[in-house]
Amino acid sequence: MNPDLRFDVRLVERNLARGRVARDELKAHLASLPDAAGNAENIEASVADHGLPPAPAPKAAAPKKPGR
Repeated sequence: MNPDLRFDVRLVERNLARGRVARDELKAHLASLPDAAGNAENIEASVADHGLPPAPAPKAAAPKKPGR
C-alpha cells in the first residue's frame, strides 16, 4: 500500500478495520502533524451573495377529506 495513503482521511477507517494501521500509529501520526489553525480564514457566504433566487416555500399538505 502506498505509505501516503495509510492515514488518508478518506481511507483511515478502512485501514484501521483491515489492520493496515494500528490505532496507536494513527494517534502518533495525528500528534505529529503541525498546528495549521493560524492558516485558516473565516468566510461567510449566503445564497444572496451568488445572485440565486430564494428557495420556494414548502407546499402545504392537501386537506384530508372527511371519512377517509
